[in-house]
Amino acid sequence: MKSGFLTVYEFFKSLDNKKNIIRKLCEDDFELSESYTDITTRLRNFKKEINLDSKIKEIRNKTSGHFHNNLKEFLGIIDSINPIEDVIILYELVILLTRFNDFLLKLTLRK
Repeated sequence: MKSGFLTVYEFFKSLDNKKNIIRKLCEDDFELSESYTDITTRLRNFKKEINLDSKIKEIRNKTSGHFHNNLKEFLGIIDSINPIEDVIILYELVILLTRFNDFLLKLTLRK
């Protein structure tokens, strides 16, 4: 699960870095612009639902991306991971990423 949360965190960080480039690439195509807006709205809502800026960031910063030296705090963070709920989070992200991937394919193939 730790690596899954690392992937989630890094995806959103990468998307934030590239969002203006993607928006510019689809700005002259109404359908692509609308699709991008819809996808980013869904991703933004998902980001809020999963507490990316608190729970996911803490897991990434203290257990996945870096090793936290305080073993008690490290284990507390690990214990906060709920395998059943968090697998559902990763599944929901895969659905959103599939839509995003479809959008990127359309963007790439347009004339």
